[in-house]
Amino acid sequence: MTSYNFGDTILIMRKTELKRIIKEIGLVPKKHRGQNFLASEAIAERIVNAASLSEKDCVVEVGPGLGVVTEKILNKGAEVIAIEIDKRLSSYLRKRFLTFKNFHLIEDDFFRLDKKKLLSYKGKKTMKFISNLPYRGAKKIVRKLSRMNTFISIVITLQKEVADVLLVEPGKSASSSLAYFVHYRFKPVKLFDIPLNFFYPMPTVNSSTIFLPTRRPQMKASDEDFFFRTLDLLLKPKRKKLKNNIKSTFNISYNKIEEILEKCSIENNSRPTDLTIEEIINLSNLLKEQIL
Repeated sequence: MTSYNFGDTILIMRKTELKRIIKEIGLVPKKHRGQNFLASEAIAERIVNAASLSEKDCVVEVGPGLGVVTEKILNKGAEVIAIEIDKRLSSYLRKRFLTFKNFHLIEDDFFRLDKKKLLSYKGKKTMKFISNLPYRGAKKIVRKLSRMNTFISIVITLQKEVADVLLVEPGKSASSSLAYFVHYRFKPVKLFDIPLNFFYPMPTVNSSTIFLPTRRPQMKASDEDFFFRTLDLLLKPKRKKLKNNIKSTFNISYNKIEEILEKCSIENNSRPTDLTIEEIINLSNLLKEQIL
């Protein structure tokens, strides 16, 4: 006979409740949408507490699912903009949070949403972001969040392997363009890991929750759109020499490239991941000037 402690019993009861709701609303959880629902009230509480919420905050939550995290955000008094693409879940959430005046639901794809629409709910409140990200779309969402420059802090739960990628400090061989995206805007901190059995249906990978407060950069990109595009172009073939990547991307002569690298105090034989975030910002600014 299997032995359970009190926490195990609560988790089993919560999963039973989730199964009942899912069946009741006629939902078949879709893997491609990352519909693995958090079954732990305690973890939901930890996620929301990490955001340090108050009535002065407006929180965007992408993929609220069945609302376990949403409810705890609402109870903090924060304004909530829940973005849910699944019609069955949207209908359920509308009914569940009908009496909450601080609950707003947008039934749409986060990638199609205009930034101005989100800001229209903001008023004078501070914008924050909380989400249990779908595993397949997590990287794309993180890139969009980095580009948006909208949220003063972010608490996201995502596949542990992806979280580990975000935490790598730029300038190390294991760093990726995604890490540079994140570290340009935020200072990522790992909060905790979440085991598989804390979700229903149970995923095949472990999850991590990380906190992304905005950072004050020593310098800024003169053109952020150009900077982010440059990051992807220069770091995709990250094992090649940086000057070769610049040459193939911008068709600048090697002599000019060496001049630019010298101005940035970057070694001539550097590889893309040798660069700190400040060095690649400086490089981007000079490349932008060069191609004007």
